[in-house]
Amino acid sequence: MLGVLVSFCRENGIHSIYLGTVTILKAALRFYERNHFVEVEKENLPTRFPLMNADNVFYSLHLKENQTV
Repeated sequence: MLGVLVSFCRENGIHSIYLGTVTILKAALRFYERNHFVEVEKENLPTRFPLMNADNVFYSLHLKENQTV
């Protein structure tokens, strides 16, 4: 499913993916990190990022031309 999202983003000129999650979801954190997401501070999120009250960990993935996920 992540591969489909990345393909969609590339086809539509989207160069970065941002997401929020919670620290208790350890498997999710490992999944994102294994797939090249990098943790970012809440203050460094795009201004239009839809914040959820529960989220306390944030990640970004900057898509490179030939990067596979």
